[in-house]
Amino acid sequence: MSSQVDIPLRVYTITGNDFPEMLQLDFGAFIQLGAEETVHFALNYPSASKNEWLKSEPYGRGVIRLGPDKRAFLVSIFHQLHCLHYLESEIQNGNKTNWPHLQHCLNILRQWTLCQADITLEQGSFMSKNFTADRWGDQYTCRDWNILYDEMKKNWIEFYKYRVQKGIIKVVEEPVIV
Repeated sequence: MSSQVDIPLRVYTITGNDFPEMLQLDFGAFIQLGAEETVHFALNYPSASKNEWLKSEPYGRGVIRLGPDKRAFLVSIFHQLHCLHYLESEIQNGNKTNWPHLQHCLNILRQWTLCQADITLEQGSFMSKNFTADRWGDQYTCRDWNILYDEMKKNWIEFYKYRVQKGIIKVVEEPVIV
């Protein structure tokens, strides 16, 4: 099994339509993820769940800047995570005024699920498990998302320096109190 989708590496101008379809990032070998039931995203503890969702948000809120002009692109995984978080918050709120956004998110998640076509064989029914005693589920083979989070942080720092250099933002020195 190949460790990743082979993306031909080439130089892009990042102008007009000349940009890669996928982020050109070497993920190395796949990693194993043991699916686990968790209380960290529980619907019955909205404040704790909100904190967990915030922890999964990368630097730059999922936007990566590419090319000499730092053109913005949303990395798909972070759009999908946003949609999952949005779905969870709408379940909490029961607010029907935001349903067009919710419908968009459900469609994005449906399309992503179909695109990934995960063929992992899952064991039995999760409804018959005692999640307190038996929290572990199936094993999945995944890209190492820590590499992506590291890249997002590096890119955000580079974009911050770019904005300072171009005078887009000013760094305000904290006054020294003696």
